[in-house]
Amino acid sequence: MFEDNETIIDEKIELDPTKAVLIGICLPGDQRKAKEDSLDELELLAKTAGLTTVHKRIQNKNKIESGTFVGSGFLVEAKEIAIQNKAKVIIFDNELSPTQGKNIAKLLELDVIDRTEVILNIFHKHAQTHEAALQVKLAELQYQLPRLKKLWSHFEGGKVAAGSGAKGGGGASRGLGETQLEVDKRWIRNDIEKVQKRLASILRQKDTQGKKRADMKKICLVGYTNAGKSTLFNRITNANVLVTSSLGCFI
Repeated sequence: MFEDNETIIDEKIELDPTKAVLIGICLPGDQRKAKEDSLDELELLAKTAGLTTVHKRIQNKNKIESGTFVGSGFLVEAKEIAIQNKAKVIIFDNELSPTQGKNIAKLLELDVIDRTEVILNIFHKHAQTHEAALQVKLAELQYQLPRLKKLWSHFEGGKVAAGSGAKGGGGASRGLGETQLEVDKRWIRNDIEKVQKRLASILRQKDTQGKKRADMKKICLVGYTNAGKSTLFNRITNANVLVTSSLGCFI
């Protein structure tokens, strides 16, 4: 099944983009049960995001690998499990650095995301107010900015731009990728600035409205996701907001 540390994949196998393998890590001092509970919660988050978990794995390690987060051998085994279950997505329980995400995706040749991306996806789907939508948009842009290089990695070592006349394909294609990368970074920075200004405007409006209601008492329900905030809100106010066991449905 393995050859030169690579999984041999039958090209006829069609992978399902709605199936996922979840990966966690247990370091010295961590409690195994806590890590298992965290993966169980990640499974619920993935379900809310529309993904079905086919397998969960935790690696015991002395330290995090700077390049691939977990060991490369462990990743190859995870890839084999994903292929066997026709899963196209690998989800890490921890946030990956841009470099780790790029390296892992290159090694596995699968869709690689982390817990933060899953949560942002859920928030994006369920933002119910204009302010919430802007806050999610800002978080998405700030998350994407340092990770843009992964999106343009297909230029690295690829074909030379037409008419360049260069040999080997490295320099010209990387130059094209780097140029577009800088353009995309500028676009995202501009979008971040625009969203921040719109949020600031909304906050100023809320502050003005709040001063008009200064004599009114305010109550805020705070609790972990799926802790029962909506149920309590309905009991207190006789409202009829949706109550569901899905995680992160109300922001």
